[in-house]
Amino acid sequence: MRILLIVLIFFASISSAIGANSASNPLLVLCYHSIFEKVDKTDLSYFGTSPNTFVEHLEYLQKNNYTIVSLQQVLDAREGREPLPPKSVLLTFDDGYLSFYSFVYPILRRFGYPSVLAIVGSWTDGNAPFSLPEPLMTWPQIKEVADSGLVEIASHSFALHQGIPINPQINFGPPASFIGYLPAEQRYETEEEYRNRLVADFSAQKALFQRKIGRIPRIMVWPYGRYSMIGTEVARNHGIQITFNLDENDIVEHPLNGPKGLNRLIVHNQPVDIFAYFISNLDIRHSSIRAAQVDIDRIYEPGNPQQTEKNLGYLIERMLAMGVNTVFVQAFADQDGDGIAKSVYFHTNSFPVEADIFSHVVDRIKARGMDVYAWMPTLALQFPDEQFNRAYSTQQQMTPDVQNSLSGYLRLTPFAPEVRQRVAALYRDMAANSNINGVLFQDDTPPGRRLTPHSLALKSFSRVVGHPVTANEIFDNPDLFEQWRTFSSAALNRYCNELKEAVHRYRPDALFARNVYASSVLQPEAEQNFAAVYQQSLENDDFTVVMAYPQMAQIKNPCKWLKNLTQMALNTPGAREKVIFKLQAEDWKTGTPVAGDLLYREMRSVLASFGKHLAYYPDSFRNNTPEIEQVSLEMSSRELPE
Repeated sequence: MRILLIVLIFFASISSAIGANSASNPLLVLCYHSIFEKVDKTDLSYFGTSPNTFVEHLEYLQKNNYTIVSLQQVLDAREGREPLPPKSVLLTFDDGYLSFYSFVYPILRRFGYPSVLAIVGSWTDGNAPFSLPEPLMTWPQIKEVADSGLVEIASHSFALHQGIPINPQINFGPPASFIGYLPAEQRYETEEEYRNRLVADFSAQKALFQRKIGRIPRIMVWPYGRYSMIGTEVARNHGIQITFNLDENDIVEHPLNGPKGLNRLIVHNQPVDIFAYFISNLDIRHSSIRAAQVDIDRIYEPGNPQQTEKNLGYLIERMLAMGVNTVFVQAFADQDGDGIAKSVYFHTNSFPVEADIFSHVVDRIKARGMDVYAWMPTLALQFPDEQFNRAYSTQQQMTPDVQNSLSGYLRLTPFAPEVRQRVAALYRDMAANSNINGVLFQDDTPPGRRLTPHSLALKSFSRVVGHPVTANEIFDNPDLFEQWRTFSSAALNRYCNELKEAVHRYRPDALFARNVYASSVLQPEAEQNFAAVYQQSLENDDFTVVMAYPQMAQIKNPCKWLKNLTQMALNTPGAREKVIFKLQAEDWKTGTPVAGDLLYREMRSVLASFGKHLAYYPDSFRNNTPEIEQVSLEMSSRELPE
């Protein structure tokens, strides 16, 4: 089972470790750790590679015309001075183990292969943890290999290669990418304290390198591959020219001059045939997604943390039994079910906090091998400031007496800078304190014909068309309405891009999915009614989640309807890789679960029509909805064909 897991990790991450120099000359960055004889696949030695296997890897690369390049060649290619040769490979080695000096370095010197060696300053200075698989190199040995001209010494941080508390439940996270929680003071770091902590670490490492080996590092190899854009800025200010991470989410090639740095592929103790297969197939796609969307509202027990923890355990056991690989987790509270966020489940100073448990939920789910997306509202938020809500809420065109939509499904306007700033701050706080893989945008962008445009939107649109317009003029004039639809959709996309940027400040590798209504696929004219349009989501988001809810639509033949929906959705080139079909597991009109055998047949209908990704909502551990025995065969990601 462990060998299979290694193969799957290698499979999932190989395509994301290619940095784009050009379409024909990609750069593959390999990440090795300890090269030692006994590989027991436990603790840190899980990342070890046996000497024989390592030599076989090098021989394969040599015999198959791969070119081992130096860091300087990478930098020259990035600056446009000299392109990289075809099939370029950069070899990197983390932590500075003694086996690099005694075994790897002599072999690389014999082949004439350059490499990168990443050093944790505090470890090499005598404060290494006891769990390391072998001794570390000494500073004289590090200086010797650095002076050879073949080995570039990189920073692996001074003392960031450890975990720090990230929430009151004392879950741990990588220090370079998380706002820390201070248990003694029962508070979180401020962003300024977080930045200062990074500055202190970079300064200490820079001074140590200068003192010990007579040079400062040009490379930052982020511990655990985790970083933030704040950290990237600090690194640049300390002379770092290029950074390396480990992003297994991203199948898109990272450009050499991109803000995210270069991605790497962790090399385990793969036999050479497995290594060769994946090296030769760099266009491997990500596995199929099997996702459950869950409500923290159903887990959280106010005033009873013990029961909340038990409920979370029940949920995780269900997810494991179901076999899903992705969980969309509600990050906001909606106890009354009106779709409006009035509080959240994470630490923030900009919105009421129902309970600070979201990051803990994320950590526990991810510890069991599943990806987690934060399910977040975009505009359906009600701030404590009623004056703010009234000033910036959209308006319903329900009666001639138009009133602000403070009842029902409230939506704020994305045309107000104040709204954009407040909501972006909320997203930023959520990302700073949780180890998410991505965000699922709720289906709460303003429907065109249901809501009167906010006055700020009308002013902006009037400037575009060159004369004042009213809401009635927009809705009564088909040509003007088409212009309005394009204009408002572009504004919503810009707004969501600002939210993405806020998340990327702390989670640069986060992916984004968006809920869209099935009608935007089945009825193209539905763009008039739903601004979160299918085609626009395909263009702007990493994934598009089609809410395939036949019971809500009162469809008499759900399977036939789903087949048609799937086929129409996949008519767009590239849609199969991006579209997640989300089925309803509960009939909200009757308040009863959808029968397990029917849900299974609905899933089969989607897959039989060549749908790739599946999800369902909601999940209830209290009444086994959906029934694990009925649907796990289709929801399990354990053995999915590509």
